[in-house]
Amino acid sequence: MEPTLLDSDFVLVRKSSTAPEGSIVLAQHPEVESLRVVKRLKSASSQGFFLESDNPDGTDSRTWGYLPGIYGEVTLILNRLVQVA
Repeated sequence: MEPTLLDSDFVLVRKSSTAPEGSIVLAQHPEVESLRVVKRLKSASSQGFFLESDNPDGTDSRTWGYLPGIYGEVTLILNRLVQVA
């Protein structure tokens, strides 16, 4: 999701099965059961949720197709400014 999110960022997610188009959402990775992904919701239809990365080289619904659901909408992004050893 770079440049919107960096690897060191934390997100707060409001649990919901719907979100407005254009919002950032949390979803289950379609190929890796133990992995969740954060992507931008481009559209929702009877086919499912079409999610895209803000990174043009990112992997998303352009590769996976529609996803069946989302966990929720990202409501807060926290940037990690201090490294804790």
